[in-house]
Amino acid sequence: MTMQKTKVPKKRLIARVKCKGTSCNVSEKVILEGVTDCSAAAEMMVDGESKSCSYGCLGYGSCKEVCPFDAIEIVDGVANINKDKCKGCRKCVKVCPKEVIVMVPIDQEVVVDCNNKEMGKPVKEKCKVGCIGCKICVKACPFWAMEFDNNLAYINYDKCTNCKICAEKCPTKAITAKLEGKKVAEISEEKCIGCTICERVCPVVAIEGYREETHRVKTELCVGCSYCSKMCPMGAIEMKSKA
Repeated sequence: MTMQKTKVPKKRLIARVKCKGTSCNVSEKVILEGVTDCSAAAEMMVDGESKSCSYGCLGYGSCKEVCPFDAIEIVDGVANINKDKCKGCRKCVKVCPKEVIVMVPIDQEVVVDCNNKEMGKPVKEKCKVGCIGCKICVKACPFWAMEFDNNLAYINYDKCTNCKICAEKCPTKAITAKLEGKKVAEISEEKCIGCTICERVCPVVAIEGYREETHRVKTELCVGCSYCSKMCPMGAIEMKSKA
């Protein structure tokens, strides 16, 4: 008898602009009069001639022009993609000369919104919300989902659980996540059988309890990754907003 392999459906991907270079965040942004194309603008700009970030969104709208779904708007000099309209066709990704548009899972709640390949002071001089390469997020992630390459933090979406601890720790807010209403695990006394699975799988040691006794979540330590909830065989753990 031939065993059939079950295919795991791939997550739908949508485009996202890895840049927060609006007027309130950047020190300076070069504006080229008469230029309406990002590729032309990229060729005209010389690295180091201004305080403008040479890795960020140019804001001339080439991505907007090629989008067949009217999903892109230029807001304060930066392309903004409507996730509800984006169909993941990747046309904007291909046309961007700065490679600042990337594909992310549609349900991804945490993203690194920076494309700067410099480190430390040079980044801060150009943008106050840029990644400075401090690696705090890499060290803080309990799931080893944060990676670091070419002076920039990246998220491995296959490992990320959207716990958002990286966004909480990021000193420059280069990592975007909605932190309001963050949830923590709550264990039902009626359903918990004290199997200890949740305690053993918790990456931040936020659950305690003895075998065959109701376990307890230390909410001050819980990062809201929901891993315990997914692993509980009794369905005894729910994710609820912090009081």
